[in-house]
Amino acid sequence: MIAGVRIFLDGARLARNRRLAPYTWIPALIALLVISIGLGLTLGYLREFSAYLVALLPDWLDFLDRVLTPLLYALGLLTGAWLLSLLAVVIASPFLGDLSIQAERLRYADP
Repeated sequence: MIAGVRIFLDGARLARNRRLAPYTWIPALIALLVISIGLGLTLGYLREFSAYLVALLPDWLDFLDRVLTPLLYALGLLTGAWLLSLLAVVIASPFLGDLSIQAERLRYADP
């Protein structure tokens, strides 16, 4: 576990390097944009879907509205975030390859 923390901190130090800035910020901005737009759309559809499902319930099951709506939102957010992060990595993968090449050059260059 300590090795994992050390590797993370090494990566954070490399990411702050000026020569790697374009290779780190472009994939991060792409991921942020894809996830923000996707979760915004997901929340909009969840609101409509939740209202539709609650309208289908009979009157004596109205109490399920307080249970069903939060469950739908939690499931939608978890599933949406996972799928959108996968999509963001796929879209940003060409930039991540360039980042890997530049980081190896910087890290293992002869002084």
